[in-house]
Amino acid sequence: MAAEGKLHMFVANFLYHCGLSSWQVNSEISHAVSNSVEEPFVLVDPDDKPVLNYFSHNPTTVHGPTTDGYYVVYHVGTGSQSSHGPPIHCNESGSDGPVHSVRKQLEPEFVDPPAQITVETLYSKTMAGPWTKLAVSGSMCPNPGAWLFKNGSVLLACKIAIDAAANKQMVMYTAPSWRGPFKLAQITPVFGEDQHIWQDPRGHFHMLLHSLLPHKVGTTAWSPDGLHWTPNGFAGPPNPNPRESIPRFINLAGGGVKTLSRRERHQLLFNSQGWPIALYNGVTSLNDARPDRSWTSVQPIHA
Repeated sequence: MAAEGKLHMFVANFLYHCGLSSWQVNSEISHAVSNSVEEPFVLVDPDDKPVLNYFSHNPTTVHGPTTDGYYVVYHVGTGSQSSHGPPIHCNESGSDGPVHSVRKQLEPEFVDPPAQITVETLYSKTMAGPWTKLAVSGSMCPNPGAWLFKNGSVLLACKIAIDAAANKQMVMYTAPSWRGPFKLAQITPVFGEDQHIWQDPRGHFHMLLHSLLPHKVGTTAWSPDGLHWTPNGFAGPPNPNPRESIPRFINLAGGGVKTLSRRERHQLLFNSQGWPIALYNGVTSLNDARPDRSWTSVQPIHA
């Protein structure tokens, strides 16, 4: 997000040289800044003190300022030590063995969307912080994707697991403010995860996400009202066939192409008119010596 003369980004950092496979135990949320899309981001705190300790993950695009003057970041994780275990330690070559057994135990199955949901939330009066965690309880929104309207109300996309085959379906919630309460509004025909939603200046809604079946296809969906969505190719059971909207490679500014194994967590940077000017992703590289080594990519969008 552009604010206070800087670009601000909230990222999931992995402790102790570990990679993406450690996310459920090693992830913490950190704040980084940059002067422009073309320049690197630098962690704000010189001591690398996180905004929120482990376990915390999947911070959304920064929203704000809200009608009551706050900046808001939705995320997952409580910021206290994970119930899945303490962080693991990896060497420079990486290690993901201990985490795979944990991950297999955590996937929910056959979940019905609750009538009301809560969201792990950080808020602050300034981008520099301090950031406060909103006290929430009840059914949580996995991988929240939110859009805040100028009147203060919120549209929220959450995913639910509908079967044991990793099919995740998008469900829409609405709330009168960023604090909630978030109430069920619509179950959509969109399947996938890491959803990012936004409304363009014409009033049309868009969703960026990736399918889970087949493997990690970056795709999109559209809506006239934020509730009723049309996917770009069907990604649900029994025969998923989403159309690729976001390729699994990046053209590099200095020439050449970076081929990716995973390109997830699609999030956009907008200009002052409300149009996207850059796409940010969490990615892993194909044929990397450390297959779960993850980093953040940025790709400018040209009109």
